[in-house]
Amino acid sequence: KDRVVNDIKRHFKKEKIKDAVIEKDEKGVKIQLENLHFIADSSQLLPEEKSRLNKVARILKKYKDRGIMIIGHTTDKGTEKGRLKLSIERAKVIADYLIDQDAINLLKSSFGGKGGKQPIADNNTEEGMKKNRRVEIYILEE
Repeated sequence: KDRVVNDIKRHFKKEKIKDAVIEKDEKGVKIQLENLHFIADSSQLLPEEKSRLNKVARILKKYKDRGIMIIGHTTDKGTEKGRLKLSIERAKVIADYLIDQDAINLLKSSFGGKGGKQPIADNNTEEGMKKNRRVEIYILEE
């Protein structure tokens, strides 16, 4: 895991990909993409995010033989049911985009959402909400 984490960190730094955390996790290696820009209360990705995702896709291609799990998260605004639905829809958009870029294997990939149940920052500040609007990409151990 350490080798993969260090390799991905090096590529993220080289590509100047911001708002991302890469770390070991019990599932494998977690790439946490924070502050993804979608149209408000929608799963439609804003065009400016495509360049960041293209860079991520190039890095993930090195791990295409591995299972990938994508989990969406939201702030705590809105209803619990609405947050869960939105987090799943956003994770699916990211998964579909990465599949379209031939970065991940459709047959070894899955996606889901947690809504606003797992905040990593305070939802009472704009900075905290930016961190909580995130997608986590797990490169799974096999």
